[in-house]
Amino acid sequence: MTEDFSKAPKTIGELRAHKSQNAKDWTPRDALISVLRQIDSGEIKLDDVMILAVEAFPDGGDRIVVTSNTDTRTRQCGILARAMAVVAKD
Repeated sequence: MTEDFSKAPKTIGELRAHKSQNAKDWTPRDALISVLRQIDSGEIKLDDVMILAVEAFPDGGDRIVVTSNTDTRTRQCGILARAMAVVAKD
């Protein structure tokens, strides 16, 4: 069974981040719920998705987690490059 997030309420972190315009006010879960709400409500229609996450460890190390529905590494690199170009413009 797939949960429908289209009517999920905005989280405190999401509201705080929109008000402050500071991405650090989001939690990773807030951001994921927001995107799921937009997908399930039809607000956005995605063709490809790539999620990058970092888990930091107390010893200073970290782990990068990449989840993607794209079929090739070339497409993943293209999505990442395009996203970086958009962020650099802001």
